[in-house]
Amino acid sequence: MCTLGTELPTPKIDDRPADMPGYIVYASYGDNSFLSIYRIQPNGTQQRLLVPGKVGGRGSHQPHVSPDGKQIAFNTYQYSGWKFAIADLDGKNMRRVTKTPLYEYDPVWHPDGKQLVCNQVITEGPPYFRGHREIVLVDVATGERRVLTHNEGRNTNPSFSPDGKSIVWDSAAAGNYDIWLMDADGKNQRNLTNTSEHDLVPSFSPDGKRIAFQRVAKDSLDLWVMNADGSNPINLTGARKLGYHLANSKENLHWKLNTDWSPDGRYVVFVSGEKENGALNLNLYVAAVDGSTVARLTQTKGDAIQPVWVVGP
Repeated sequence: MCTLGTELPTPKIDDRPADMPGYIVYASYGDNSFLSIYRIQPNGTQQRLLVPGKVGGRGSHQPHVSPDGKQIAFNTYQYSGWKFAIADLDGKNMRRVTKTPLYEYDPVWHPDGKQLVCNQVITEGPPYFRGHREIVLVDVATGERRVLTHNEGRNTNPSFSPDGKSIVWDSAAAGNYDIWLMDADGKNQRNLTNTSEHDLVPSFSPDGKRIAFQRVAKDSLDLWVMNADGSNPINLTGARKLGYHLANSKENLHWKLNTDWSPDGRYVVFVSGEKENGALNLNLYVAAVDGSTVARLTQTKGDAIQPVWVVGP
């Protein structure tokens, strides 16, 4: 078992950095009872609705923008249960990719734009939301699917390396959640973290050399980075020292979390929360990879969750 890693000096809760490129897409309840998908600038300004929620209490979430910036994949309840669809960035021309009755989550584009990876609930029959979750590769044009993991555990939150040759994901195959890595064809699967904590929602840096993830401890949830081989894990946020409340293992927030890197590799966007009037409210934060800054980007009445950082104006 590897060590839990090191912590950087206490980061500064700073104003939002002004030099962050691209834009961020995320899901939020906003003032409604259902999830919709929004776009926001990395400095927290110019929020814009992209894909409205269609079904009360469910809506649309788990967005991921295609490599060419023209389409968005996301999860929706419009097809008799949670399935993923692709659409134009404004939510128009929506279509399903697969025809399976199985529940699907976490759609993420391959860098070539021709494939998606997701997790699917694997079961022999209804109800299709009950079963183990496996990582599945899907052809966008045909909907053909190929199961990559076969450990009959809970495998979620897959993400491609920038060259498309590797997939990182979180899995409870070993008991608690760890960060795992495999080749894009499902071969050479290995556990990168293997700690007593829960490690979740990994993402590759733009150069493919590092992985960001969130670690759930007894009374905090922090943003960490490590080398792509699992070595040198570093805590960037130090929630206990900062004094703000983050999700703990008793709060079922796994599906709301995500990490993603700025196009220049200097920042990571993630989900954090503070107790407000006795309730935990989740928002988007960014942290500098050098550990110098943590900044809050959103301040919503309903949770802001599942951020992805997009190259573009």
